[in-house]
Amino acid sequence: MDARLSTVRKILDTFKKAEKELLVLIRDLIYFPVRHISPSDSIEEAVNLKYINGFLQVHVLENGVPVGSIYKI
Repeated sequence: MDARLSTVRKILDTFKKAEKELLVLIRDLIYFPVRHISPSDSIEEAVNLKYINGFLQVHVLENGVPVGSIYKI
């Protein structure tokens, strides 16, 4: 085997190993329990939930069922 080819293979193997170690799963990114509002909540509550927590959107649930989301407030 060419010495340069073996070096390239070692580098690629190192990248593959690092990539596996950096694998991010959805479960590592989600919030639980889900923070949400209901359709009967006020806009003030939605704004507070969104901005205090730094969310991009606020989920709207009714009886535990998703009915929408708010992203422009």
